[in-house]
Amino acid sequence: MKMNQLNLMNKYFIIPFFGALLIMGGKNVEDNVVSVAYSEAGAVHLLTSSGQLAKTIKISASIRDFAISPDGKRLIFTNADRTAYGGLLYQLIISSGSVQELPHRLENHSEVYADPEFSTDGSDVAFAIHGQAHGDLVEASGPIGVLDLEKGQISVLEATKKIDGDLPAFANEPHWAPDGSSILFNFETGAALVDAKGEKLRDITSQMESSDDEWSHALGWLGSKCVVYIAGKNQEDANRKSPRILNLSTETTMLAAKYIGVPEKSLIGLNAFSSNSWIRVTSNQIYVASKKGEWEIPVKSAQNIFVRFVPKHEQPADTIPPSCR
Repeated sequence: MKMNQLNLMNKYFIIPFFGALLIMGGKNVEDNVVSVAYSEAGAVHLLTSSGQLAKTIKISASIRDFAISPDGKRLIFTNADRTAYGGLLYQLIISSGSVQELPHRLENHSEVYADPEFSTDGSDVAFAIHGQAHGDLVEASGPIGVLDLEKGQISVLEATKKIDGDLPAFANEPHWAPDGSSILFNFETGAALVDAKGEKLRDITSQMESSDDEWSHALGWLGSKCVVYIAGKNQEDANRKSPRILNLSTETTMLAAKYIGVPEKSLIGLNAFSSNSWIRVTSNQIYVASKKGEWEIPVKSAQNIFVRFVPKHEQPADTIPPSCR
């Protein structure tokens, strides 16, 4: 399939970055590493670990969600103009500013894609496939897909097509395990794991929920053996609770705050998690926090804002418990 070229806006500011970019001139090199990015009003803003704006990338296409490759050379985003659940996938080459439409399946012209995330080596992109751009969760149900960037081919992970053994589920928010062996994702009522080939499915919903819980949501990985999640009677109840960590090997859980060594209230509203920092949302404010402190992302409104970590090549071993590695 021939990739279509899009035109960028006439005015844009792009500085190439590779891996963990260092912005020179700061007193502390670690504080000047690009670590977080967010999309707002047709642009992606890259921030250092101390909250300083490193650069802004402006694109003429409407951006819904995005992911940055582990080597920092490209950005995958979904164009979601006038759609509720996503759009087509596009790739931005950061050094040149060129944007290309990525291959998509042709048998269903009404389906859209969402929640892209690069594999650990940057060769593949996992994403959610939704059968419809509008409607309820049943109408928009669909599996997880993986795009091989070199071959330009999409494969659907077979085990995610019918999660409950009958009808398709609203699979979304895929997260690659750090070792690349499996993908964590959410669906309407819980979360599951699927191996990278899409052959085996493991529903972990019951391990995340207690007897009083009916809603749970996986937030990300801690190492390749532990999952960070929230659970409660419903989504509103879960969002008020402190997140927990599920060890997939022992099937035991513990408070995430206990592992991190911070007060439980500092994790309420957790939206995304990495081994050394996390993102939380409260009302119309978005915060990035670590053991060193917390700072606010300067957005006008938290509505329709996507915040993502800029991946590093390696995670410090001392930030991950041995049982989770």
